[in-house]
Amino acid sequence: MILTELIALERTDDAGLVAQLTHQLRDLISGGRLRSGTVLPSSRQLAAGLAVSRNTVTHAFEQLAAEGYLHVAPRRRPVVTDDIEERFARAEPMPKREASRKPLLSPWALQLKDVDWPLSYQADFRPLRPGLADAREFPHEIWARCLRRSALRRRFNDQTLINRQGLREALRDYLEVNRGVRAEADQILILPTAQAALTLVAATTIVPGDTVWTEDPGYPGAAAAFRAAGADVRGIRLDRWGMTRARGCRS
Repeated sequence: MILTELIALERTDDAGLVAQLTHQLRDLISGGRLRSGTVLPSSRQLAAGLAVSRNTVTHAFEQLAAEGYLHVAPRRRPVVTDDIEERFARAEPMPKREASRKPLLSPWALQLKDVDWPLSYQADFRPLRPGLADAREFPHEIWARCLRRSALRRRFNDQTLINRQGLREALRDYLEVNRGVRAEADQILILPTAQAALTLVAATTIVPGDTVWTEDPGYPGAAAAFRAAGADVRGIRLDRWGMTRARGCRS
């Protein structure tokens, strides 16, 4: 019996060569094709026969030795463990797995079923779509330099990687000058996306059954976050001044 004839490795398999070889050798041993005391080829010989690197075979041998399938010693070829058949004979049968049940969803997650807003990867890309910038206008070189500079200066013992006090103070100053917003730095919370901010606002301020007004037309992600929190979302038409309060009261 030539061991290489019992092994078929697929280089396009996502599992990788080491995992495939380990799995197939394990099956050969547990299935009785390689019996206890069988001496396997050396890592160099098996690697040449399978046309793979020696490290691939070495890693597989080491994993099987750690699991008790092989006995590996320096400058000796691997040997199938002497009591391998006895160990499999003594092994207790695996208990039958219970039929998988769907996880119980929270009320918040159940509300998502009623949301018809498409996720970003489901919606069609169209010109002037909110939140979709022109990648050609992004200053990639400047951004890369800033990232490198920040990585070199970062203190690895600093746990406040996002909501740094200095960054919040800079944002406060910018918002006050350019947007007329009066706030303290501690009132600024930095989140990864606008949708995350809307979800946080909805979760902390909305009680199920509350009525929430949104601009119509407006950002559908906001309505999705509010509906998921249990709100009764009502779209209010706009006039030249913005949302029409009188229409909202009538609704």
